[in-house]
Amino acid sequence: MNYIPLLQQICEKACLEVDMYLVSVDWEKRGDDYVVCVIADSADGVDLEKATKLNSIISDALDIQNFITEEYLLEVSSPGAEREIRDDTELEKALDEYIHIDFIEQEPIEKLRKVLELEGYLKAVAVDTLTLEVNLKGRIKKVNINRDNIKLIRKAIKF
Repeated sequence: MNYIPLLQQICEKACLEVDMYLVSVDWEKRGDDYVVCVIADSADGVDLEKATKLNSIISDALDIQNFITEEYLLEVSSPGAEREIRDDTELEKALDEYIHIDFIEQEPIEKLRKVLELEGYLKAVAVDTLTLEVNLKGRIKKVNINRDNIKLIRKAIKF
């Protein structure tokens, strides 16, 4: 049974009630258990109080709708500090944030430097490229990254 469309509707509505937005919702089988996995975020992050309130709203809505025939667990969490950025909507939300990129093949950053990964501040998102502001040998530079060569993009923590 494909529960995702209805789960997504319920979770998006619940997120609006607590000033959050839905990152993802999944229906998973873990061992003998089915799990509704909800990941949500907000502009100022997610604390335990927000996550608990969202869990309660979603749980109540699922009880009312009662469309899931299997027994299941509800898991509500935040995406985490270094979560994967999966689409252009998330990229746009990550503008000016510090991100990590893994490349499929070595990416030429300067004439003499090729790298398999890079971290910096996301400054622009275009159809074919991303622009990062990076620290290269103590100098701040903007570099354009070919999107076809990107294997993974995730948020990063700068130390």
